[in-house]
Amino acid sequence: MSFLAGGAEGGPVCQPSCFVTGECNEQGSQAANAAECPAAPALPANGSRIPVPMGLGCAEIRDRKACCHLVDGRADPPYGGQACIPARRNTWYEVGDDITSIVCQPECWATGECGDGGNQDARRGFCEKPKVTSLPESALVSQEGATVKPGERLRFY
Repeated sequence: MSFLAGGAEGGPVCQPSCFVTGECNEQGSQAANAAECPAAPALPANGSRIPVPMGLGCAEIRDRKACCHLVDGRADPPYGGQACIPARRNTWYEVGDDITSIVCQPECWATGECGDGGNQDARRGFCEKPKVTSLPESALVSQEGATVKPGERLRFY
C-alpha cells in the first residue's frame, strides 16, 4: 500500500509504506504527514497524455512507463503542460545532489530549454517502442552465416 508523504517542493507524493514508517528512507518516520494515496488515474491507451494528478510535476513520477502518458500537472509555465519525458533505462536525471531517483522530467527541462538542469540528452529516454518492419519479398540479407529470410521482421535500434 502507498501513502502520501512529503515530496519535492513540499508537495505530497505517493510513497511505499516502508517510506512512511522510515524503514527505507533517511528521514525517518513520515507517519505524522501521511495519508492514504488517492486512486491512480487510468492511463490512456491511445497515446494521449493526461496531467500529473494533484497539480504535481513530472519529477514526482517514479515509473518510466507512466511518465510517457503524462504532462506536467503544474499550472504555471514553463513546466505546466510540458510532456513528461522518462530517463533512459538504468539511469536517472541529475537534479542537484539527487542522481538516484528522478526518472521523469518535463521535456523543456530534460532538453535544457528551461530550468536549471542543463541539457540532459545523454540521460533522456524515449517513450516510443522500437520500430519493427518486414523485409520485402525480394530481399535477402546474410552476414557470416546469419540469414534473414524475406518477410521476416527486423528491429533497428
